[in-house]
Amino acid sequence: MSRLKLVANKIEQCEKYSANYSFLTRMLTIFDIRIDSESYRASFEQNNFGGLDLFYSQNIIANPELTLNYNRDDWGDWIDENNDCQNTRNEVLATFNEITPNNCTVLTGQWFGPYTQKVFFNASDIDIDHIVPVSYAHNHGGAYWSKELKQQFYNDQENLLAVSKLANTSKGNKPPTEWMPANGNYACQYVDTFLYIVDKYHLNLLNEERNTITSQCTN
Repeated sequence: MSRLKLVANKIEQCEKYSANYSFLTRMLTIFDIRIDSESYRASFEQNNFGGLDLFYSQNIIANPELTLNYNRDDWGDWIDENNDCQNTRNEVLATFNEITPNNCTVLTGQWFGPYTQKVFFNASDIDIDHIVPVSYAHNHGGAYWSKELKQQFYNDQENLLAVSKLANTSKGNKPPTEWMPANGNYACQYVDTFLYIVDKYHLNLLNEERNTITSQCTN
């Protein structure tokens, strides 16, 4: 029996799991499973019968040293997950658009930038920010993910915000320990969402770093 089938057949040995579906996907993000003396990290997809099919599996390496160079292209691009003519960028713009009906390509509307408290009317002034940056995910365990799981992370709308281009450029790939929104009223929500995504994908985070991130919420 292959290791993949062994993982699928022994999910009752699951030690911990993150039972969160990526918005607009059917993928269950992460299970950590121990089989005999080996540990596996797996992702499942809900099938049409209400069950789970094995989507992705990886043998967990204890304290791995990253050997894969970060390449943004490895994480894919915006996709149209639900085939409604809007890719993920336009889905996010449509979600946060406060006044304008949403077409396949969202060009105008009204958006409130949570990082800056500024209002924008042209989609060209908006960037879609990964709250947990892609490179941060790569350096905290994502380097070993499958292509499919990387693409899910890149398009996970729970990790995406419509923000000003200036704020997105300022933030870059920095975590809350290095960058916080200029809008202090958004600090706690930003920190909470960042840690939620970290836990959703079981990213490797030392307690010391987690505590420092948590301390950025001062409200």
